[in-house]
Amino acid sequence: MNNALRILPAFARSRAGNFSVSFALSAIAIMGAAGASLDYSRIYQARAGMATALDAAVMATAAALNEKDMTPEEIEENVVSFIAANMAESNPAKEVYKVSDVTVDYTTQQVTARISADVPMTMMGVLGWKVMPVSIASATQFGTNLSEVAMTFDVTGSMSGSKLSALKTAAKEGISILLDVNTPTRKRLRVSAIPYAAAVNAGPLKPYTFVQTASYTGEPPKLGDTYTASPDGCASERVGLQQFSDASPAIATVNRDSRITNCPGVSVQLLTADEALLEDAVNKLQASGTTAGQIGIQWAWYTLAPEWAAYMPVESQPGPYGTQLRKYAIIMTDGEFNTAYADVKTSQSVSSQPAKSMKYAVSLCDNMKKKGIQIFTVGFDLKEKTATDTLKQCASPAEGGVQYFYSAKTGAELIEVYKIIAQRIKTVRLLK
Repeated sequence: MNNALRILPAFARSRAGNFSVSFALSAIAIMGAAGASLDYSRIYQARAGMATALDAAVMATAAALNEKDMTPEEIEENVVSFIAANMAESNPAKEVYKVSDVTVDYTTQQVTARISADVPMTMMGVLGWKVMPVSIASATQFGTNLSEVAMTFDVTGSMSGSKLSALKTAAKEGISILLDVNTPTRKRLRVSAIPYAAAVNAGPLKPYTFVQTASYTGEPPKLGDTYTASPDGCASERVGLQQFSDASPAIATVNRDSRITNCPGVSVQLLTADEALLEDAVNKLQASGTTAGQIGIQWAWYTLAPEWAAYMPVESQPGPYGTQLRKYAIIMTDGEFNTAYADVKTSQSVSSQPAKSMKYAVSLCDNMKKKGIQIFTVGFDLKEKTATDTLKQCASPAEGGVQYFYSAKTGAELIEVYKIIAQRIKTVRLLK
């Protein structure tokens, strides 16, 4: 016994075998951390996928409620089916999630729903945590509050005949659906119309255009400077520092390039809730000329820009950015943008400038989206990949089951696309 007591201190001081014991303890800690990390990743993946599927479901249901009346059973079925369609196979919650609290409040015009799941754990299960509960709620509002919509119309030569007829029908269908939210005492939504070809007819805004001679260089004059306004109202791109902005005429007027040879006969129609006025403008559309899509986009932006409000009649003045007021642009074309004036030498053809025209269009779209304007784009019987690519780049990114780029091959499809977009605009934003 005394011998055993004497060797204990020596045993305690001995280093032999310490590495094996330390390694074993460290390995357990490392494996535990790795397991916890793996399970955390599973929780994150499950939660993100559940949120995406739920948001898509409530927004799709809000869209459906704008189109038709639905029973509570149909509403719940709609939410459940959209979640199932949008739940990825790889989601750890795929087989265990539950949908609950699907409600519609017709007073606040909100659709709400909740999704929950007990997500199975792997390594953490060994420590007693077999599952981890995850619960997410989402709500979206249906109906339309205040909105402004700018609609551009391609009236170039390639749109002549049956294509223009289809566009007129589609546009009027879309306008009718949009303005249906208005009442005699409350104008909740207004629409502007911008026909474009090789130029845009600025119409009521022509005092803020200036005649750009072939020898002209430098920045456009600003309001208050001496300049000659476009006598026919035709306008090309604004050049200089404000080419891709919504700056007011007090900062820079808009160019009327001397090389314009063709201009739409129908001028810009500023924001209005008057359906008859808009339909009359659409009915008068005629097809002729080449495609300067970026100029149509530019003027669509001006009709939505609060910076231009002071230069418009009170009933057409656009509201401010960054409020509950929502702003949309619908950009349509049947082909490649090919006409540009800015940075094109006098020795070059303005109608052979697809690279510049499409580049300018995308730059304008990018800056509009930065201001909060949501952009729908519509390709009608497109043949060129470059045209499709431009419209896809201009369109707002898809979200919550809502897409912003559409392609129609036939007149019937174009009419359907405009109906869909109009209904989508009447579907409002995700609340939480």
